[in-house]
Amino acid sequence: MTERRSNVGGVLIALGKSAAYLALFLGSQVLVSMVYMVYVTMGLMGEGITDELALAEALLERVVSATVPLTLASGLLTLAIVAIVYFGVRHMRPGEALWLRPVRGSALWSGAALAPALYMLVTLMMALLPEGMLEDYNEAASSLDEVGVAAFLLVVIVSPIVEEVIFRGLIMTRLARVMSPWPAALLSAAIFGACHGQFIWACYAFVLGTAFGLLDLRARSILPSILAHIAFNLIGQVFTTLSHFFPGEQWAAPVVMALFVLGLLMIFVCRRDIAAIFHPEAPVFAEDAPAPAAPYAAPAWEERFDGEETYLYRDFESEQNPWED
Repeated sequence: MTERRSNVGGVLIALGKSAAYLALFLGSQVLVSMVYMVYVTMGLMGEGITDELALAEALLERVVSATVPLTLASGLLTLAIVAIVYFGVRHMRPGEALWLRPVRGSALWSGAALAPALYMLVTLMMALLPEGMLEDYNEAASSLDEVGVAAFLLVVIVSPIVEEVIFRGLIMTRLARVMSPWPAALLSAAIFGACHGQFIWACYAFVLGTAFGLLDLRARSILPSILAHIAFNLIGQVFTTLSHFFPGEQWAAPVVMALFVLGLLMIFVCRRDIAAIFHPEAPVFAEDAPAPAAPYAAPAWEERFDGEETYLYRDFESEQNPWED
């Protein structure tokens, strides 16, 4: 549906930019952690702790206990850097730089409608895994199993926005300029999964990343996947909160059943919108969204590819478009 660059140079440019965005995402976490570690180390030494082993153990304990605020701070730092570079320095529009483009209501909420079903799918897949693998996963995820304002902001708001901006808004869109949609979605999802580290975590992040990527490529915007990611994480945070206040887990079976029913209901109610994700026709923007006219004529500058152009499409109109309001 678009003129894609498949040359080796274009692929290398896209991969290089993807590596830079990934370095920004991971580097922000490292930077925030290092600053905190220096601060804590100075405090511990001021308390008279000079033994290297004792100092290392105390430092590790402090860092692990501060996982949520540190991750929250690194996420906000990442968003700030992206905003400064693209909006402050380069003066690009959100739709051009990050695919923060408006879409119609039905397309906007189609991913969120899939969230309960996706959560149930992940839960069922994990239930089939050996107990030893689940123990490793629970241990890795325990640092984020917190409740409170900071945990809610991190899990439900900041992390979905940061991850969608980096992995779909920046990495996937750059890859999609030089390869077909499926490979671009799969590769960006693989990078997204690898960043989660723990094997089970990485696997289901890959599944979610693929679904979110295809949704965004269909809608030409990362707004639907941001809402889908928020909805998915919100469900998980609800389970975490219930586990914290009701450790007996008597609530688990009815809540899971309610989630299952909700997933089926959302799929049925939004079936046309969800089906449109996989529809072969080109997506439809909101009324006031900028979009290239049909038929598409490539501007002269587009031939001089430097890896920064907006990923342009031809627009097609259909009287039976399922995402029309």
